[in-house]
Amino acid sequence: MLTETTRSHLWLSAWVIGFSVAMACLLLGFKHHAALDGLQRARLLLVATETREVVERNLTFGIAFTDIATLPDVLVSTRSTEPLIAGIDVVDESGRAIYSTDPARRGHMIEMEWREAMRHAAGEPWHASEGPEAVQAAPIRNSFGLTLGHAVVRYRLDALNKASAQFVRYLALYGLAVAVAGTLVLTFMLYWIQARLERRLARLHAAFDGRLADPRPGSLAAEAAAARARIDDARHALEAAERALGEGGAAR
Repeated sequence: MLTETTRSHLWLSAWVIGFSVAMACLLLGFKHHAALDGLQRARLLLVATETREVVERNLTFGIAFTDIATLPDVLVSTRSTEPLIAGIDVVDESGRAIYSTDPARRGHMIEMEWREAMRHAAGEPWHASEGPEAVQAAPIRNSFGLTLGHAVVRYRLDALNKASAQFVRYLALYGLAVAVAGTLVLTFMLYWIQARLERRLARLHAAFDGRLADPRPGSLAAEAAAARARIDDARHALEAAERALGEGGAAR
């Protein structure tokens, strides 16, 4: 049967440990998602950069941006090397797909959100997402440094979301175990601290009442006896002063 004090300790421990573990798991979940997303984006940026270099090498040979005959085969080959890739588009400066691993996308504008990210990139590598899909892109420049288009690598976020969900389940399982163990440990510590304080207070009370016999100098009983003596002396002095004041008033 749990006492009221034990229940109070248990609830306090559960709230403190539960909140701490929950915040730690939440932080770890966000950090894991951000780290995994960063790794994916770095891998796909490498693919986009390699595609850009292929296009730029052809441009240095005097081949027009729209006439690179070998590029479609290169895009298909590159896509097959990375299962994370959903598709690769090479678009012009307006966002129209000139080359693509998906024939249906050729000649069409890429998604509006991606075009907005492309315009705000100011000639730097950029990233954008729309629903379950995201893109990582690198700008394509000619020998004069002018941006002619972008190599856009499309990928789905399913793998990222699945990995994050799996990690969250892992955190929840181990976080619950840690919370239960921490609650029990903290409850025991609170109970031990309270019991120790109660024993200390009981000894102080017994020493002050004279029920604790320990004549050694500097002991708790000796200090309590000295304190009682000082209190008695102060009380006697106050009583004497009160009587003196009373006699002086009566004489007048």
